[in-house]
Amino acid sequence: MNIEIIPATESDRAFFRKAHHLAYRDVIESMFSWDEEEQDKFANKDFDERNPHIIIYGKIRVGVLGWLAKADHIWFGPIYILPEHQNKGIGSYLVREFMNRARNAGLPLHLQTLRKNEKARKFYEKLGFTILPSDEIHWQMEYKSK
Repeated sequence: MNIEIIPATESDRAFFRKAHHLAYRDVIESMFSWDEEEQDKFANKDFDERNPHIIIYGKIRVGVLGWLAKADHIWFGPIYILPEHQNKGIGSYLVREFMNRARNAGLPLHLQTLRKNEKARKFYEKLGFTILPSDEIHWQMEYKSK
């Protein structure tokens, strides 16, 4: 799959927010009401703290991805794929790529997804992630290579 991930720059912040809003709005609205200003703050916080990268597929920006290498695990996420590019294998490819990175580093891969995002939870479980202790908003999940 011809996917490239490149470091985001400050000029990508608006695209990052757009990807967050488009990819997660339905799930967020099913859990809470949508507050654009509040969601901008959440997206900006992720942009500032999560090592953001732009996902390029076929020479166009299709989403964003962040990850952090910690001492005892790799934190995967956020991953936001624009709706018109979902269900094309892009997200699956990237998750598997990071599963391989974690396996090669001898570390578990951690992520979280909103509790109402059942599709994502089931997808991650199908790939071998297990649920860790979680809160009422997010599922905390872990992949450990065997």
